[in-house]
Amino acid sequence: MEIFHEDGDKIDRLNEILCEKAGFPSTYSVSTQTYTRKVDLNVAQALAGVGATAQRICTDIRHLANLKEIEEYVSPFVMIPESWYLIQCKTWINKSF
Repeated sequence: MEIFHEDGDKIDRLNEILCEKAGFPSTYSVSTQTYTRKVDLNVAQALAGVGATAQRICTDIRHLANLKEIEEYVSPFVMIPESWYLIQCKTWINKSF
């Protein structure tokens, strides 16, 4: 309040400008940590939804891999036993040229 010489309208305008530049769609009229806990609930629900989706995708991939429906891609340049590595390199070179 001291900076703006007790002019509350200027402070409100500054708050609006800062929130707009930060990309916040709206503001709360309080300036402490006292705000509705529903905001925390909405954030927690969104994170839980993302986590549940990621867990489901990973589980499905593991099940499909177990049933041999999909296979993990193996690069020919991975550190693996030398004989298999040479076979993969020859196959890759033959396909490339």
